[in-house]
Amino acid sequence: ENNIRRPAQMAPRWADVARQTGMPIDERIWRDDPPLSTFPACIAFKAAQFQGERISVRFLRRLREAVFLEGRNTAREEVLFRLARETGLNLERFKKDFKEGKAESAFRHDLEEAREQFILGFPTLLFRGPGGREAKLYGYLDYESYRRAMYDVNGRPVSRFEPKSILSIINKYEGILLSEATEMFGLEPSEAEERLEKLRKGKQVRRVKVGRGDFFWVPA
Repeated sequence: ENNIRRPAQMAPRWADVARQTGMPIDERIWRDDPPLSTFPACIAFKAAQFQGERISVRFLRRLREAVFLEGRNTAREEVLFRLARETGLNLERFKKDFKEGKAESAFRHDLEEAREQFILGFPTLLFRGPGGREAKLYGYLDYESYRRAMYDVNGRPVSRFEPKSILSIINKYEGILLSEATEMFGLEPSEAEERLEKLRKGKQVRRVKVGRGDFFWVPA
C-alpha cells in the first residue's frame, strides 16, 4: 500500500534503499528540493534516445547521479538541459524533441506498454528473447537473478561480464562509486577501496565526496 502523502515521507524510503543496496543515496533532496514528478526526467531520457543508444545510456546515468547523489531536482527543465550539455548531447535537438512533443509521445507509448504488461511497481525489468519468451523481475534482486532470467528467455547460459580493470570502467562510464566497484569486481569493500586509492595516489583518478558516498572519476 502506498501511504506517501508528502515528499518528505520519501526520505526514509530512500534511506532504506541505501542501506539495502549499499549505494550512497542522499535522501535529503526530499526535504530540500523535492521533484514534483518523475515524468520530465523520463521524457528527457526519451529525447536522449533519439541521439543514439550509447549517449542516452550515459545521459541516464547522469540523471541518476544528479538526483540520487547530488540532490539536483530533475523535474526542472534547466537541470535537464544542463545535464544534457554535460553528457555531450546535441542540446538544440534535445530541447526541440523535449519541448515539441516527440519525446513525450515516445514516453506515453512506454507507459501504455507498461500498463499492458501489468507493471505497477518500480523497478521492473522485462527481458525478451527469441520465440516470444519473456521474464519479468520486480524489486531489488541480486545479479544471479537477472542472469537466470536471461537464461530463461534465451535458452542458453549468459556469461558474466568481466571488465579488464577498474580504470577501464571508470573511463567508460566517466566515474564509479566505491559500492559499484565492490559489486562489479566481486571485491570486499576494503579491497575495492585499496585499489581505487592506488589509482588516486597515482593521479589516474580523483576522489570526491558526492552525497553520502565517494565517487572516483578521471580528471579532464
